[in-house]
Amino acid sequence: MLLDPIKFALRGVKHTFQTEGNFRIMAVVFILAVAGGVAFGLTPTEWALVMVCSGITLGAELLNTAVEAVVDLVSPRYHARAAKAKDAACGASFMAAVFSSAVGLIIFVPYIRALFGP
Repeated sequence: MLLDPIKFALRGVKHTFQTEGNFRIMAVVFILAVAGGVAFGLTPTEWALVMVCSGITLGAELLNTAVEAVVDLVSPRYHARAAKAKDAACGASFMAAVFSSAVGLIIFVPYIRALFGP
């Protein structure tokens, strides 16, 4: 069916949300960023940056979860190459979060400072 890919995608997001603490944290940070964006009245460019960074970070965590699941399936016992694949996937998610956090600070810190005066 035409909507099956959407159903599968949402099932994957739901499963990851239910089972991965880091994904839940990232989702909460995304909600806070949206709330802050609404409260501060972000510019269209700032909104675009928040959305792109959020999408990349959440997407990277979804891919990390997928890689870990596949690696665990094909290599249930410890193997150095399996660990390397899992570590690299985790590193990708971490890097996305770090750089997205930096963008978030660049965008939101000036608005937060403005709340407390010059």
